[in-house]
This record gives sequence, C-alpha cells and structure tokens, in this order.
Amino acid sequence: MQRLASILMIALLLSACSTREQEEKRMSMNNTTRFYEYALRWSDYDAANAMRNPESTIPSPDPATLKKFRVTSYTVVNSLISEDGLILTQIVDMRYYNEENLRERQLTEQQEWVYDAENEIWYLDGPLPAFQ
Repeated sequence: MQRLASILMIALLLSACSTREQEEKRMSMNNTTRFYEYALRWSDYDAANAMRNPESTIPSPDPATLKKFRVTSYTVVNSLISEDGLILTQIVDMRYYNEENLRERQLTEQQEWVYDAENEIWYLDGPLPAFQ
C-alpha cells in the first residue's frame, strides 16, 4: 500500500512539473507575441526584427524601409498551437498607413512562431510584414 502511495505521489509531482513548464511556455508565448504587436504598433521595426528566427532563410523587408509605415490596428483573428506546444500559428489582421500618402490599407498575415527549447524563447519564423 505504501509503495502504491509513493508511486502516485511521484506521478503527481511529475505531472505538476510538466503542467508548470507548459504554463511558463504559454506565458512566454503570450508575452513574446504581445511584445511583437507593440513593436509594430510603435513602429519599432528593429525590435520586431530581433524577434525573428536568426536561422530563418526567409527574406524579410529591411526594418529601415518600414519606418514610414504606421500600424493603426492589430487583431489576432485565429490562433492555433501544435499538439507538442512548439509551434504557434496565428492569423493577424493589420491596418496601417504610409506616412507619405496617408492612405490606410489592410494586411492579413499568417505568422508562425516556433519555440526554441534550448534558449526557452519564441521566434517568429517568417518575415516582417510586407507593407506597401
């Protein structure tokens, strides 16, 4: 009986550790995606670019060329996390304008965020928005 109680206690502790790790990963994901949104809303494209996967081979606009764009609205339309919790796919609607012509436009973008377990950080695995 005591052996069974010990096994159950160990199982509960392992489950609690796993749940805590998942919660910390989810909080990190929320903080990262929110910071990215804020960086775009405040036109801090260098900060947004720093959140991209450094190993990504996907070409992205140069942050310096994006300085003339201002994001007026950023709405996450859909969000789906993989079963293993390592990939987040988001559909985002953005409204923005170009300071040179003041014409507002809309952009719908699919973002893929990947969790780097070694560094415990989320990276955007794709380009910065392709504003026009």
